[in-house]
Amino acid sequence: MILQLFVASMLLLFSEIMLIRWIGIEIPMVLLFPNVVLIACLSGSAAGMIRPHGFSASNRLAACALLVLVLMLCFATAMHFDLLLAEMLSSPLPFFLSALILVVAVLSTFIISANLGKIIGQQFEAMPANRAYAWNLAGSLAGVAAAHLVSFFYLPPAAWLTVAASASCFVFKRKLPSLVLLLSLSAVSLFVSQRDIWTPYRKLDLAPLKITDARFGNENYLLYANNFFYQTGMYFPDKTIREELLKRPAASQDEFGIRRYLNHLSVPYAFADRLDDVLILAPGSGNDVAYSLTEGAESIDAVEMDPAIASLGFTRNPNRPYTNPRVHLYVDDARSYLRHHDKKYDLIVFAFLDPGWVFDISSFLRIDNFVYTVESFRSALDHLKDGGVVSISFASGPAGQAHERLFNTISKAIGHHPLAYSSPDNVTVGEVTVKLSFFLFGKDMSSPNWQRGDQAVSKFLKKWQSNDVAKTQISTDDWPFIWLELNPRGWLVYSLVVLFGILLPIFTDVRPEKALLKAPLSWVMFFLGLAFMMLETRLCSHLSLVFGSTWVVSASVIATLIMLAFLANGIVLVRRSIPIQVCFAGLFCAFLLQFTFEVPAASQLPQALFSTLTVAIYCLPTFFAGLIFSTLLRQSENPKAMMAFNLFGLALGGIAENFCILWGFKSFLCLSMLAYAIAFLLTLKRSRVLAGQTIDSHSMSQQEESRPL
Repeated sequence: MILQLFVASMLLLFSEIMLIRWIGIEIPMVLLFPNVVLIACLSGSAAGMIRPHGFSASNRLAACALLVLVLMLCFATAMHFDLLLAEMLSSPLPFFLSALILVVAVLSTFIISANLGKIIGQQFEAMPANRAYAWNLAGSLAGVAAAHLVSFFYLPPAAWLTVAASASCFVFKRKLPSLVLLLSLSAVSLFVSQRDIWTPYRKLDLAPLKITDARFGNENYLLYANNFFYQTGMYFPDKTIREELLKRPAASQDEFGIRRYLNHLSVPYAFADRLDDVLILAPGSGNDVAYSLTEGAESIDAVEMDPAIASLGFTRNPNRPYTNPRVHLYVDDARSYLRHHDKKYDLIVFAFLDPGWVFDISSFLRIDNFVYTVESFRSALDHLKDGGVVSISFASGPAGQAHERLFNTISKAIGHHPLAYSSPDNVTVGEVTVKLSFFLFGKDMSSPNWQRGDQAVSKFLKKWQSNDVAKTQISTDDWPFIWLELNPRGWLVYSLVVLFGILLPIFTDVRPEKALLKAPLSWVMFFLGLAFMMLETRLCSHLSLVFGSTWVVSASVIATLIMLAFLANGIVLVRRSIPIQVCFAGLFCAFLLQFTFEVPAASQLPQALFSTLTVAIYCLPTFFAGLIFSTLLRQSENPKAMMAFNLFGLALGGIAENFCILWGFKSFLCLSMLAYAIAFLLTLKRSRVLAGQTIDSHSMSQQEESRPL
């Protein structure tokens, strides 16, 4: 019984993390719709808990849903399925086809989660609530560990399905059918993705880049991430050969594309007066680093977040740039590096960090990115030597609000307009075509090197004037949505997916008892879930800002939240009686402390002390929230239903996260406090109802005793 609950909880969270990752990679439209897979997982598991005999929690239906989902993902892998929102908006057929694919993926996720939620709910009926919750949390922590172990070892989806198959032997009564199904699907997924490299961040694939000019060698390659072109690995001849190549007319289309590419790599160096110390953020497998070496850079610090991509700079890049003794590689997030290092540079290059060209920027894309914010650019400016240059390469091109927002954000950060340039037309290297933009700024832009650089790059780039740029909302650490563009059709697709993939099965299949709907505790649990999801969103985003948006940070944040909930539940198990008013008072005090705290761009405190204080301030409210939840769960007469209501609240919180695009992340504190305040008022109402019932019961007892025999 305990083992089944533990493994089912592990399998649920493991499947949730893996499905979010796998579906988002193979069906890229999902990336355009925030949290829709997470919402399906939460609401599906809640539906299975509250109505274990419902249609959506059927074992056979779950097997069919798993079969459909995995085969659809394998088909997407084999066919390089790339229906993007830009295509969805072009005509009715792609629009409805994309909506249908998304609905099928989300509905399948809902049904799979409902089946696991049913098993967990049954175990909550069989043992004391807080004890069951403790094993549920322990299993969830194991699920996080399993998910991030397979990421650490770069294991593909076939391994994920094998882990799920092994766990299913301890969860389902009919072990053989589930084992055969999962292992068969594992074999199919392995067959269609043999060449892929699954890093903790993305799926990578290498393809040869054919260049007819023998001077560029035959080791060049195209690197694809999540089925889309990401960057090249190209051999760079010495500077003399490059200059000769750039002077003469292009002899072929390949040569023309290479010339354009080399011109664009040269942009930062046209403005830099010295190259004693160079910082390159997101250099990938090393092309920017290799080019910087040929320009004579004395010392290069390269900061790349993905260890798998960085390893290509040692083993696959034709220049082997990371083996050069002048290069120092840091596997870290760009903002984290700037926060914890105080070295000054002659040139800071923001390489092509943005995925905007992948999405073609025609949606309400909500991707948090703390690299392109006012605070980030001010931090970069603080790391410049006198006369230093900051160069930002942007692959989204000049069209759309992202370019304008970036221009306005830099202007706000430095107090004046940057120099801005864009390609007059598309740039093609091999089979890949992209649009490029460049932004340059520094502390003193009046020195001769700025005029010299402007004259050099204006020969092949179009210069942007400030009156070419419309006023748009700037990107900050509180509102880091550089690519956000609202589109009514995008919202329509999102609404259709939520309606048919999540809400319709809930309202048709989940029919809780009227007594549950009328009970104040049900709605207390619901609002606790709603508040916690908004609190967790802000916590994850801001701890990523402090420590970097790395997979290790994400795993650590989720594990920390589960351990805090486990600690709070353990205290309730030991103490048995904690005044709920005291817990709420501690929660609101922790909120006020967090509301007054701002993450500084740089800190003079020792890194360990700064990190500890930041984590304590951000995580303290979640500890008190855990005490409240565990205390009320202990008092519940129907714990599995209370768990379900809490999960429904979490799912609604996932939808409510979209409001951050209107008011920023700090508004989540206010909204979360409001939801907790409503929960507190409902708790007081419940206390009055219980007190009234106690008085009525006591009066009836006295009346019974006073009756004559």
